Amino acid sequence: PVYLCGRHILGVAPTAPGYAQYEVRPNPGDLRRVEGAEEALMELGLSDFRVRVRRGAGLIQVTEGQMPFVLENRLEVIGRVRPFFDEIYLDLDARKASL
Repeated sequence: PVYLCGRHILGVAPTAPGYAQYEVRPNPGDLRRVEGAEEALMELGLSDFRVRVRRGAGLIQVTEGQMPFVLENRLEVIGRVRPFFDEIYLDLDARKASL
């Protein structure tokens, strides 16, 4: 849920009722992993894709046009993304190309 984003990613948590006082402790851990995985996939020549975090695993979403490349180069893709995620999934429902 979106309301958890502030607490878990931005690290905003109340220290007094009604957020009269609060503390901020950002936790960019997942964002750093996504960024690293995306940079690694760009080095392979991929573009117009996304890496998401689903239950701690990396979910790679590519367009229909890039799906054959990812499948043919599966082991290299895994090798590039493995330093950032222990579990890696490929979304077989191709994402729509960005404009």
